[in-house]
Amino acid sequence: MFRNGLIKILLILVLLSSNQFRAQVCGGSFGAPIFTEDFGSVSSSFQVISPALQSPAFTNYAYSSTFPPDDGEYTISNSTEYSAWGWQKSADHTNDAFGRYGNMLVVNASYTPGEFYRRRVSNLCSNQVYRFSAWILNIHRQGANLIKPNVTFQIRSTSGVVLGSVSTGDLSEEATEKWKNFYLDFKSDPLSSDVDVVLINNADGGMGNDLAIDDISFSPCGPSTSVAATIGNVFTTGVCDNSQSFELEAKINVNTFQAINYIWQKSTDGGFSWIDLTAATTDPILKFLAGTYQNNDKYRFIVGESFNINISTCRVFSDVSTVKINGYPV
Repeated sequence: MFRNGLIKILLILVLLSSNQFRAQVCGGSFGAPIFTEDFGSVSSSFQVISPALQSPAFTNYAYSSTFPPDDGEYTISNSTEYSAWGWQKSADHTNDAFGRYGNMLVVNASYTPGEFYRRRVSNLCSNQVYRFSAWILNIHRQGANLIKPNVTFQIRSTSGVVLGSVSTGDLSEEATEKWKNFYLDFKSDPLSSDVDVVLINNADGGMGNDLAIDDISFSPCGPSTSVAATIGNVFTTGVCDNSQSFELEAKINVNTFQAINYIWQKSTDGGFSWIDLTAATTDPILKFLAGTYQNNDKYRFIVGESFNINISTCRVFSDVSTVKINGYPV
Protein backbone atom coordinates (compact mmCIF):
# COMPACT_ATOMS: atom_id res chain seq x y z
CA MET A 1 0.00 0.00 0.00
CA PHE A 2 2.75 2.44 0.96
CA ARG A 3 4.69 1.66 -2.22
CA ASN A 4 1.61 2.15 -4.44
CA GLY A 5 0.82 5.44 -2.72
CA LEU A 6 4.40 6.65 -3.17
CA ILE A 7 4.28 5.78 -6.88
CA LYS A 8 1.06 7.75 -7.28
CA ILE A 9 2.58 10.79 -5.55
CA LEU A 10 5.66 10.60 -7.78
CA LEU A 11 3.49 10.39 -10.89
CA ILE A 12 1.51 13.44 -9.81
CA LEU A 13 4.73 15.40 -9.20
CA VAL A 14 6.06 14.42 -12.62
CA LEU A 15 2.83 15.52 -14.30
CA LEU A 16 2.84 18.83 -12.45
CA SER A 17 6.47 19.50 -13.30
CA SER A 18 5.88 18.61 -16.96
CA ASN A 19 2.95 21.04 -17.09
CA GLN A 20 5.18 23.77 -15.70
CA PHE A 21 7.83 22.92 -18.28
CA ARG A 22 5.32 23.26 -21.09
CA ALA A 23 4.11 26.64 -19.87
CA GLN A 24 5.16 29.29 -22.36
CA VAL A 25 6.54 32.47 -20.84
CA CYS A 26 8.19 35.29 -22.72
CA GLY A 27 11.74 35.94 -21.58
CA GLY A 28 11.82 39.61 -22.54
CA SER A 29 12.78 39.90 -26.22
CA PHE A 30 10.09 41.01 -28.68
CA GLY A 31 9.47 41.28 -32.39
CA ALA A 32 7.32 43.64 -34.42
CA PRO A 33 3.62 43.51 -33.42
CA ILE A 34 1.61 41.33 -35.77
CA PHE A 35 -1.66 42.94 -34.73
CA THR A 36 -2.82 46.07 -32.91
CA GLU A 37 -6.32 47.35 -32.22
CA ASP A 38 -6.49 50.98 -31.11
CA PHE A 39 -10.05 51.57 -32.43
CA GLY A 40 -8.93 54.41 -34.71
CA SER A 41 -8.88 58.15 -34.11
CA VAL A 42 -10.67 61.38 -34.98
CA SER A 43 -9.53 64.94 -35.67
CA SER A 44 -11.76 66.66 -33.09
CA SER A 45 -10.94 67.13 -29.41
CA PHE A 46 -14.66 67.18 -28.58
CA GLN A 47 -16.41 63.93 -27.74
CA VAL A 48 -17.01 62.08 -31.00
CA ILE A 49 -18.90 58.82 -31.49
CA SER A 50 -17.33 56.66 -34.20
CA PRO A 51 -18.95 53.83 -36.23
CA ALA A 52 -19.55 50.36 -34.81
CA LEU A 53 -17.04 47.50 -34.72
CA GLN A 54 -16.36 45.81 -38.04
CA SER A 55 -15.42 42.21 -38.87
CA PRO A 56 -13.25 40.37 -37.82
CA ALA A 57 -14.29 41.96 -34.49
CA PHE A 58 -17.61 40.80 -33.04
CA THR A 59 -19.72 41.59 -29.99
CA ASN A 60 -23.09 40.41 -28.75
CA TYR A 61 -23.63 43.84 -27.14
CA ALA A 62 -25.73 46.40 -28.99
CA TYR A 63 -23.97 49.38 -30.59
CA SER A 64 -24.96 52.84 -29.34
CA SER A 65 -24.51 55.86 -31.58
CA THR A 66 -25.15 58.18 -28.63
CA PHE A 67 -23.31 58.66 -25.34
CA PRO A 68 -23.46 57.09 -22.84
CA PRO A 69 -24.32 53.53 -23.88
CA ASP A 70 -26.93 51.75 -21.77
CA ASP A 71 -26.48 48.42 -19.96
CA GLY A 72 -25.51 45.73 -22.45
CA GLU A 73 -24.34 48.31 -24.99
CA TYR A 74 -21.02 49.65 -26.25
CA THR A 75 -19.76 52.55 -28.29
CA ILE A 76 -16.51 53.76 -29.87
CA SER A 77 -15.54 57.17 -28.49
CA ASN A 78 -12.54 59.46 -28.00
CA SER A 79 -13.69 60.44 -24.48
CA THR A 80 -15.39 58.74 -21.52
CA GLU A 81 -16.80 61.86 -19.84
CA TYR A 82 -20.42 61.75 -18.71
CA SER A 83 -21.83 63.89 -15.85
CA ALA A 84 -19.88 65.54 -13.05
CA TRP A 85 -20.64 62.69 -10.63
CA GLY A 86 -20.54 59.63 -12.86
CA TRP A 87 -17.98 58.80 -15.53
CA GLN A 88 -14.68 60.64 -15.36
CA LYS A 89 -13.12 62.31 -18.37
CA SER A 90 -10.39 60.23 -19.96
CA ALA A 91 -8.64 60.22 -23.30
CA ASP A 92 -7.70 56.93 -24.89
CA HIS A 93 -4.52 55.08 -23.95
CA THR A 94 -2.79 55.31 -27.34
CA ASN A 95 0.06 57.76 -27.91
CA ASP A 96 -1.79 59.57 -30.68
CA ALA A 97 -0.15 61.67 -33.37
CA PHE A 98 -0.39 65.46 -33.16
CA GLY A 99 -3.87 66.62 -34.10
CA ARG A 100 -5.42 63.16 -33.67
CA TYR A 101 -7.65 62.07 -30.80
CA GLY A 102 -7.75 58.34 -30.33
CA ASN A 103 -10.82 56.18 -29.83
CA MET A 104 -11.44 53.42 -27.32
CA LEU A 105 -14.05 50.73 -26.80
CA VAL A 106 -16.46 52.05 -24.13
CA VAL A 107 -18.58 49.32 -22.53
CA ASN A 108 -21.61 49.47 -20.22
CA ALA A 109 -21.68 45.86 -19.05
CA SER A 110 -24.75 43.69 -19.37
CA TYR A 111 -26.75 42.62 -16.33
CA THR A 112 -25.67 39.04 -17.11
CA PRO A 113 -21.95 38.16 -16.95
CA GLY A 114 -20.49 36.65 -20.11
CA GLU A 115 -18.53 37.24 -23.29
CA PHE A 116 -18.76 40.74 -24.76
CA TYR A 117 -15.97 40.97 -27.36
CA ARG A 118 -14.31 38.55 -29.77
CA ARG A 119 -11.83 39.07 -32.58
CA ARG A 120 -10.15 36.63 -34.94
CA VAL A 121 -6.38 37.21 -35.37
CA SER A 122 -4.74 35.52 -38.35
CA ASN A 123 -1.30 34.76 -39.79
CA LEU A 124 0.35 33.57 -36.59
CA CYS A 125 3.58 31.61 -37.06
CA SER A 126 3.83 28.00 -35.94
CA ASN A 127 5.73 27.08 -32.76
CA GLN A 128 6.01 30.75 -31.76
CA VAL A 129 5.41 32.26 -28.32
CA TYR A 130 3.32 35.44 -28.43
CA ARG A 131 2.46 38.08 -25.87
CA PHE A 132 -1.11 39.34 -25.84
CA SER A 133 -1.54 42.75 -24.20
CA ALA A 134 -4.51 45.04 -23.55
CA TRP A 135 -5.26 48.15 -21.50
CA ILE A 136 -8.41 48.63 -19.42
CA LEU A 137 -9.91 51.53 -17.46
CA ASN A 138 -12.64 51.72 -14.81
CA ILE A 139 -14.35 54.89 -16.00
CA HIS A 140 -16.27 55.66 -12.80
CA ARG A 141 -15.15 58.51 -10.59
CA GLN A 142 -13.64 57.67 -7.20
CA GLY A 143 -16.06 57.28 -4.31
CA ALA A 144 -19.01 56.01 -6.33
CA ASN A 145 -18.76 52.64 -4.52
CA LEU A 146 -20.48 50.84 -7.39
CA ILE A 147 -20.12 47.43 -9.05
CA LYS A 148 -16.51 47.16 -10.15
CA PRO A 149 -15.46 45.90 -13.59
CA ASN A 150 -13.90 42.44 -13.62
CA VAL A 151 -12.79 41.11 -17.00
CA THR A 152 -11.09 37.95 -18.22
CA PHE A 153 -8.94 38.09 -21.36
CA GLN A 154 -8.62 34.76 -23.19
CA ILE A 155 -6.80 33.47 -26.24
CA ARG A 156 -8.60 30.52 -27.81
CA SER A 157 -7.82 28.25 -30.72
CA THR A 158 -10.35 28.18 -33.55
CA SER A 159 -11.65 24.92 -32.05
CA GLY A 160 -12.29 26.67 -28.71
CA VAL A 161 -9.30 25.43 -26.70
CA VAL A 162 -8.08 28.10 -24.23
CA LEU A 163 -4.40 28.76 -25.02
CA GLY A 164 -3.98 31.47 -22.38
CA SER A 165 -6.07 33.44 -19.88
CA VAL A 166 -5.66 36.36 -17.46
CA SER A 167 -8.23 38.13 -15.28
CA THR A 168 -8.20 41.70 -13.98
CA GLY A 169 -9.93 41.05 -10.67
CA ASP A 170 -12.09 43.90 -9.37
CA LEU A 171 -10.92 47.23 -10.80
CA SER A 172 -11.29 50.00 -8.23
CA GLU A 173 -12.22 53.57 -9.06
CA GLU A 174 -9.30 56.00 -9.24
CA ALA A 175 -9.06 59.68 -8.31
CA THR A 176 -7.80 60.34 -11.83
CA GLU A 177 -7.81 58.22 -14.94
CA LYS A 178 -5.51 55.22 -14.56
CA TRP A 179 -5.22 52.77 -17.41
CA LYS A 180 -4.04 49.31 -16.34
CA ASN A 181 -2.22 46.80 -18.50
CA PHE A 182 -2.88 43.07 -18.52
CA TYR A 183 -1.01 40.54 -20.62
CA LEU A 184 -0.49 36.84 -21.12
CA ASP A 185 1.96 34.64 -23.03
CA PHE A 186 0.89 31.70 -25.14
CA LYS A 187 2.26 29.41 -27.83
CA SER A 188 0.58 29.37 -31.22
CA ASP A 189 -1.65 26.47 -32.17
CA PRO A 190 0.41 24.10 -34.40
CA LEU A 191 -2.76 23.12 -36.30
CA SER A 192 -3.91 26.64 -37.19
CA SER A 193 -2.46 30.09 -37.87
CA ASP A 194 -5.59 31.76 -36.41
CA VAL A 195 -6.68 32.42 -32.83
CA ASP A 196 -9.59 34.26 -31.20
CA VAL A 197 -9.24 37.06 -28.65
CA VAL A 198 -12.16 36.74 -26.22
CA LEU A 199 -13.16 39.24 -23.51
CA ILE A 200 -15.50 38.05 -20.75
CA ASN A 201 -17.36 40.20 -18.23
CA ASN A 202 -17.29 38.48 -14.82
CA ALA A 203 -19.35 41.00 -12.84
CA ASP A 204 -23.05 41.84 -12.73
CA GLY A 205 -24.43 44.86 -14.54
CA GLY A 206 -26.50 47.68 -13.12
CA MET A 207 -25.03 50.43 -10.96
CA GLY A 208 -21.43 50.41 -12.14
CA ASN A 209 -19.32 47.94 -14.15
CA ASP A 210 -18.52 50.48 -16.86
CA LEU A 211 -15.15 50.32 -18.57
CA ALA A 212 -12.98 51.20 -21.54
CA ILE A 213 -10.62 48.94 -23.52
CA ASP A 214 -7.76 50.10 -25.74
CA ASP A 215 -4.51 49.06 -27.43
CA ILE A 216 -5.04 45.33 -27.83
CA SER A 217 -1.89 43.85 -29.37
CA PHE A 218 0.00 40.66 -30.26
CA SER A 219 3.80 40.55 -30.45
CA PRO A 220 6.11 37.58 -31.00
CA CYS A 221 8.33 37.13 -27.97
CA GLY A 222 11.28 35.01 -27.03
CA PRO A 223 13.91 34.31 -24.38
CA SER A 224 16.04 36.93 -22.69
CA THR A 225 18.92 37.91 -24.99
CA SER A 226 22.27 39.67 -24.81
CA VAL A 227 25.34 40.33 -26.97
CA ALA A 228 28.76 39.28 -25.66
CA ALA A 229 32.05 40.61 -27.10
CA THR A 230 35.59 39.24 -26.87
CA ILE A 231 36.74 42.84 -26.25
CA GLY A 232 34.98 43.22 -22.94
CA ASN A 233 34.85 47.03 -22.83
CA VAL A 234 33.89 47.77 -26.44
CA PHE A 235 30.25 48.33 -25.38
CA THR A 236 30.93 49.75 -21.90
CA THR A 237 33.86 52.01 -21.03
CA GLY A 238 35.08 51.98 -24.63
CA VAL A 239 38.29 51.29 -26.54
CA CYS A 240 40.90 53.69 -27.86
CA ASP A 241 40.62 52.76 -31.54
CA ASN A 242 39.36 50.09 -33.93
CA SER A 243 42.69 48.36 -34.45
CA GLN A 244 41.63 45.10 -32.79
CA SER A 245 39.71 42.23 -34.31
CA PHE A 246 36.97 40.79 -32.12
CA GLU A 247 33.92 38.55 -32.08
CA LEU A 248 30.32 38.98 -30.99
CA GLU A 249 28.28 36.09 -29.62
CA ALA A 250 24.48 35.86 -29.49
CA LYS A 251 23.39 34.82 -26.00
CA ILE A 252 19.93 33.53 -24.99
CA ASN A 253 19.02 32.37 -21.51
CA VAL A 254 16.74 29.50 -22.64
CA ASN A 255 16.35 27.98 -26.10
CA THR A 256 12.60 27.83 -26.77
CA PHE A 257 13.09 27.08 -30.48
CA GLN A 258 13.12 23.72 -32.24
CA ALA A 259 15.69 24.71 -34.91
CA ILE A 260 17.25 28.01 -33.85
CA ASN A 261 18.67 30.50 -36.38
CA TYR A 262 20.32 33.91 -36.06
CA ILE A 263 20.64 36.99 -38.30
CA TRP A 264 23.12 39.69 -37.27
CA GLN A 265 22.28 43.33 -38.01
CA LYS A 266 24.08 46.67 -37.87
CA SER A 267 22.91 50.30 -37.72
CA THR A 268 25.07 53.37 -38.40
CA ASP A 269 22.30 55.98 -38.02
CA GLY A 270 21.40 55.57 -34.38
CA GLY A 271 19.05 52.63 -34.88
CA PHE A 272 16.78 54.31 -37.44
CA SER A 273 17.59 51.70 -40.08
CA TRP A 274 19.26 48.29 -39.96
CA ILE A 275 21.21 46.23 -42.49
CA ASP A 276 21.72 42.46 -42.39
CA LEU A 277 25.32 41.41 -41.83
CA THR A 278 24.56 37.71 -42.22
CA ALA A 279 21.97 35.48 -43.75
CA ALA A 280 20.06 33.14 -41.42
CA THR A 281 22.59 30.87 -39.73
CA THR A 282 22.93 28.39 -36.89
CA ASP A 283 26.23 30.04 -35.89
CA PRO A 284 25.80 32.52 -33.01
CA ILE A 285 29.27 34.04 -33.61
CA LEU A 286 29.97 37.15 -35.71
CA LYS A 287 33.61 38.06 -36.47
CA PHE A 288 34.94 41.60 -37.02
CA LEU A 289 38.25 42.52 -38.59
CA ALA A 290 40.24 45.50 -37.37
CA GLY A 291 39.11 48.75 -38.98
CA THR A 292 35.62 47.51 -39.89
CA TYR A 293 33.74 49.17 -37.03
CA GLN A 294 33.29 52.79 -35.92
CA ASN A 295 32.19 54.75 -32.87
CA ASN A 296 28.42 54.53 -32.22
CA ASP A 297 27.87 51.56 -34.54
CA LYS A 298 24.95 49.57 -33.16
CA TYR A 299 24.60 45.78 -33.31
CA ARG A 300 21.79 43.35 -32.58
CA PHE A 301 20.72 39.89 -33.66
CA ILE A 302 17.42 38.40 -34.78
CA VAL A 303 16.53 34.97 -33.43
CA GLY A 304 13.81 32.58 -34.56
CA GLU A 305 12.95 29.23 -36.09
CA SER A 306 14.98 28.24 -39.16
CA PHE A 307 11.83 27.72 -41.25
CA ASN A 308 10.30 31.16 -40.64
CA ILE A 309 13.02 33.52 -39.38
CA ASN A 310 12.81 35.53 -42.62
CA ILE A 311 9.16 36.35 -41.92
CA SER A 312 9.08 39.61 -39.97
CA THR A 313 6.22 38.51 -37.71
CA CYS A 314 7.90 35.25 -36.69
CA ARG A 315 11.07 36.46 -34.99
CA VAL A 316 12.36 38.53 -32.09
CA PHE A 317 15.19 41.02 -31.62
CA SER A 318 17.95 41.11 -29.07
CA ASP A 319 18.82 44.21 -27.07
CA VAL A 320 21.00 46.71 -28.94
CA SER A 321 24.71 47.09 -28.14
CA THR A 322 26.60 50.23 -29.17
CA VAL A 323 30.33 50.41 -29.96
CA LYS A 324 32.21 53.07 -28.00
CA ILE A 325 35.57 54.34 -29.33
CA ASN A 326 37.03 57.01 -27.09
CA GLY A 327 40.15 57.93 -29.06
CA TYR A 328 43.55 58.34 -27.44
CA PRO A 329 44.03 60.86 -24.64
CA VAL A 330 45.91 64.06 -25.62
